[in-house]
Amino acid sequence: MLGSRTYKGNQVTSSTPVGLIILTYDVILKHANLARLAVENKDIAAMCEHTHRATEGIIELATSLDHEKGGEIADNLSRLYAYCIRRLSDGMNLSDKEAYSEVVSLLTPLKASWTELARKGESRQRLQAHG
Repeated sequence: MLGSRTYKGNQVTSSTPVGLIILTYDVILKHANLARLAVENKDIAAMCEHTHRATEGIIELATSLDHEKGGEIADNLSRLYAYCIRRLSDGMNLSDKEAYSEVVSLLTPLKASWTELARKGESRQRLQAHG
């Protein structure tokens, strides 16, 4: 387990801003899915722990938004993140596995977009280094 934490720590310290956003989405999606499984297994302690971790990730994304530079996009993301936090709360308070599934379905395309952006940025950097 220590090796895994060290690896994750190295990932965080060596990541670009886009990479950190992707890692945050990974954490949110992982814990929302684990919370949903905890509901299915009637494991209340695990459900609470995973809901808390997913919520922390969303709060991190929400507080990192730059509303001045991001304008309407940042405002829309802020509203989406607030909705996701409400749905995570619903999932925990009502043992509603569909609430967790909804959060995953809303945030998965955003993570995919950030991943694509990172991929394109890396490709551009390689071209510049060779060109």
